[in-house]
Amino acid sequence: VHIIEGSERVGGRIKTHFFSHEDNQYFEAGAMRLPDSSFHKLTFELIHYLQKHNLPSDKRIDLIPYVLSTSGNSTFVHNAQCNGSSAPNLTPANLGWGGVPLEFHSQTARELMWAAIGHFIEALDLDFESGFQKLLQYDDYSFRLYLKEKLSWPTSVIDFVETTTSQTNQFQLSCTELVMQNMDFNTEKWWTIDRGMNRLPNALASLVGYNNITFNARVTGLREEDGTVTVIGARFGKEFSKTFDHVILAVPPPALKMI
Repeated sequence: VHIIEGSERVGGRIKTHFFSHEDNQYFEAGAMRLPDSSFHKLTFELIHYLQKHNLPSDKRIDLIPYVLSTSGNSTFVHNAQCNGSSAPNLTPANLGWGGVPLEFHSQTARELMWAAIGHFIEALDLDFESGFQKLLQYDDYSFRLYLKEKLSWPTSVIDFVETTTSQTNQFQLSCTELVMQNMDFNTEKWWTIDRGMNRLPNALASLVGYNNITFNARVTGLREEDGTVTVIGARFGKEFSKTFDHVILAVPPPALKMI
């Protein structure tokens, strides 16, 4: 096997930044945690496979619990500071959120979110195929439009829930995508890799062998001939080509169109 890597490192979206060589002085600039869900079964199987190998000490993989929120956290939302709270557990009353009708005042953002999408998730859990068809009825709606037109939520309530449960403009995603995203992340138990998520790609690279990885190589074309595939690319301004029996492309679809 040979890997043609477009950057100068392995890992892609996994990028651990180390502040120093001291223990635990690092920051995950990319993927940082794994939900304990069926969606990630293959990832955990891969990790268990790697744990069986006699990897160097700096590439050993140990899973530890990922703690997202604790009682010591301080949450600052909408000019209000709430000690010991996670943002989704706040109510409009906690934050003094203006323009919210009285019936929404004491409901947490988490409770409101579940009221909006809980029936979709329950249907998907019961029977994914039929539940997904039910969800697709609203595929043409952004989630914001779904809340406004189908649930008759005021804009102030939609803004409150979006601010405290997600990120800016996330409710512009389709209703389908927002529900599926919440299914992915709607779990109480999370894991991360001790001493950095980058241990996962580094462990894989050590098994493949760094002599079988070409870094800083930009793939620009593919050519199929006589049952083989030739990969054409550029590295440091010079064109190269390599021929294989099979090629797996791990690039985003928009980039693949260019190739």
